[in-house]
Parts: sequence; structure tokens; C-alpha cells
Amino acid sequence: MAYEIYYAFACTSTTFEVFSFLVWYFMDLAFATVAIKYAYPPSRRTSTAVKLFFGVLLGLGFLHGLCLYFPDEREQITAFWTGVYLELPIGWGALYLLLREGNTKGHSIEIWLTRFLGCYCAFAVFVWRYLNVPENWEYVASPWSVGGMVVTLIPEHIYPFAYIWVLKKERKAKVE
Repeated sequence: MAYEIYYAFACTSTTFEVFSFLVWYFMDLAFATVAIKYAYPPSRRTSTAVKLFFGVLLGLGFLHGLCLYFPDEREQITAFWTGVYLELPIGWGALYLLLREGNTKGHSIEIWLTRFLGCYCAFAVFVWRYLNVPENWEYVASPWSVGGMVVTLIPEHIYPFAYIWVLKKERKAKVE
């Protein structure tokens, strides 16, 4: 959530870009609200929401610190690398937890679809920039970049199949 808030204002140059980032933030906020309301007992909801709030504040501070340490025009390079390598553990972690727990509690195809589309849209923007002005976006074609994108997308392609498999097992267990 911190990523969408910070980069909505740090690296955008048009109102449309700001709104595009904020749409993802509001989707994250909606998912977090639903998760807190339905995944936690009433006694833990407030403390979880407070932790989420302070986590977002810490994330904003972390991203700001990175951008101060690695300054570039409109924080594009930092946005790219943090986006790739923040999404990497999220996709793998979601897949791992789904398979380890063997149930769909806390998981949904809707959240996966948002992650999947978000990855492809973000990567497409940077690849498009590289293809059009390669001298300004050389890092997008580096081995670390391409490798990061590929490794980030692997769990996103496996997840829906794993989700359906776990969901079928859950439904079969309920019938028995």
C-alpha cells in the first residue's frame, strides 16, 4: 500500500498517472478492509488495522529513504526495482502459503487477478519505455531486471491452478 501512495506522488507527471496509482491503492485498501473484517476475530481487528497503518507509514519512510539514497528523475529507477522486488516475495509467499495450509482461507482469485494484472501492466509500461527510448531505460533490459520479472511472474502463472486444486480438495473434504 505504501508503494502505491508514495509513487503516486513521487514519480508521476500527470493527473491521470496519479489516479492510476491511487486506483491500485484503493483496491489494496478494499482488500485489506475485507481481510481484517472477515479473517480476524473482532478482538484483533483494531490492533491489526493499527499495525497495517503504521506498517504503511514505515513503508512510506523506507521508500522515501531509498529515493533519497538513490536519487533519479522522478524516482523511476527506484520505482522499477522496488516494484519488481517487492512483488517477488508476495507472489511466491501467496503460492507457498496456499499449498502449505491446504485451504483457501485468506486467498482469492480476485486478489490473484489484481496481482497478475498489476505485474503485467507495470512490466509492460517499462518494457514499452525501453523499446521506445532504450538509452533512458537501459536497466529494464539488464539480466537482473529480466530475471526479476520472469521469477516474479512464475508464481503468478501457477497460482490459479494451485488455487483451484486446493479449492476442489476443500469441497471434497466437506462432502465426506
